[in-house]
Amino acid sequence: MQHKFSLHILSAALLIAGLAPAIHAQNDRDMHDRARFATDRAIGDLQRVMNDGNLTGDQSGRLDAATRDLHQFRESVDNGNFDRDRLDHAMRDIDFVMNNGRLNDRQRNELREDLHRLQDLRDHSWHQ
Repeated sequence: MQHKFSLHILSAALLIAGLAPAIHAQNDRDMHDRARFATDRAIGDLQRVMNDGNLTGDQSGRLDAATRDLHQFRESVDNGNFDRDRLDHAMRDIDFVMNNGRLNDRQRNELREDLHRLQDLRDHSWHQ
């Protein structure tokens, strides 16, 4: 009886060990999808804000830098890395313009939502 119980435990452990890589791969794909969505959305919103022309030169420069940083972050994610520093730099620039830029309510809300998505991505990344 003890032998059967041990055999069942061993079988369950092997099954779980066999599934672990598949679960990890699915989590990575989910994180990649979240990163793509968050960066694509933020880049689109940043470009719309810059195209509206209400920003100072410094504010436009910060959003341009944030856009470049997000593109580079996205590229790092596509290559299986998580460039937290690049993401943090983009988030600081977005936050600065969101709090100091000449934005209308819609633009400010879009950037706030983008910032929240990026923060969530950073806080729940697969490479902590």
